Amino acid sequence: MTVRQVAHRARSHVHARRKRFEPVDAAEIAQITQQFMTAANTGDTQGLLTLLAPDATWIADSGGKVTAARRPVVGAEKVAAALVNIFHRRRRTSDMRIEMVNYNNTPAMVA
Repeated sequence: MTVRQVAHRARSHVHARRKRFEPVDAAEIAQITQQFMTAANTGDTQGLLTLLAPDATWIADSGGKVTAARRPVVGAEKVAAALVNIFHRRRRTSDMRIEMVNYNNTPAMVA
């Protein structure tokens, strides 16, 4: 029964064509994204913690091409530590590139 209810609600939302989220100012998104990139690239854990929600969850998808976290990383402190490890520490010792991209009209990073 639960699956049917979820499907019914999903169809209702699609048919209503309501937006799920309020629009966010593009300049604000760009500013926050830049702050995030700067904190991650410089190893500023405190800077990352100010940008992350306490219950932040990071899910990685390697596309089967490289190693990625197999389980979600849960909690702001753990997410910040993982980001600093990848973007700051590991980046110095590898040829990894980090690029800003746009997915679903939202800034994203590809490493």
